[in-house]
Order: sequence, then structure tokens, then C-alpha cells
Amino acid sequence: MEHTIAYLRKYGVENIILAPSYLPEVIQNYFGDGSKLGARLTYTVETNPLGTAGAVKNAEQYLDSTFVVLNGDIFTDLNIGDMLAFHQRKGAKATIALTQVDNPNAFGLVETASDRRVTGFVEKPSPDQVTTNWINAGIY
Repeated sequence: MEHTIAYLRKYGVENIILAPSYLPEVIQNYFGDGSKLGARLTYTVETNPLGTAGAVKNAEQYLDSTFVVLNGDIFTDLNIGDMLAFHQRKGAKATIALTQVDNPNAFGLVETASDRRVTGFVEKPSPDQVTTNWINAGIY
């Protein structure tokens, strides 16, 4: 998580909402208010974890403009500034970062149209269902 906070700070993100589902009190005690990392941290904790969408719903009260959601276990060098510019240029309601993998059978696939719009998801496909090697990169 420290890597993820540093990654966000690199792109000028100061206000960060963490939604830890595993040992939230340990994470909150470790990071505190985030000032040691140059960030302002807010925490939301779900009593019954509902995945990424549930975490965003719990953070809704803190969101008043465009925001970025990252899975907590990713390591990336994706330029968030470029992703946000793409998002705004397209006038999209949502944008999802994708990455290509050599063996897509172990992942949920993301199917897209020629204009890069997402047209479907195939979760953990069987070999005959593989139509692409693009998967969700965990950044929205």
C-alpha cells in the first residue's frame, strides 16, 4: 500500500481514500493521517466487504469530482495523467485500464470494440471462450 500511495503522490494526488478489508485497524495505525507520505488519508471500512464497487459506494460521501480507483495489490507504471486526459477527451462516464497477458485463461477478459469501448467481460474463460488477451489492470 505504501507503494500505491507513493505512486499516487507522484501524479499529484494528495487526497486518498483507503478501503482496507483485511486488518483495517493495523493499516490505519501504520499510515495514520498520511502526513508522513505527503498525503491526506481517509479510511472507509466495510462491515461486509462487497468488493471494489462496495468500497467506492462507501467512499461516495467523499467524492465530489473525477476520481481514480486502484486495486490495493497492483504495481504499475501507468501514467494516471494520461489516463485521466483520455477519460476527459472521450467524455466517458468511466474508464478502465487494461493490460495484455500471455495466458488469459487465468483472468477475467475484457472485450472491446474498435473504438476502445468496453463491450463485455468474460470471467475466467475456458480455452474455447478466449477471444482476447486484454484483462482488467485494476485501475478505474
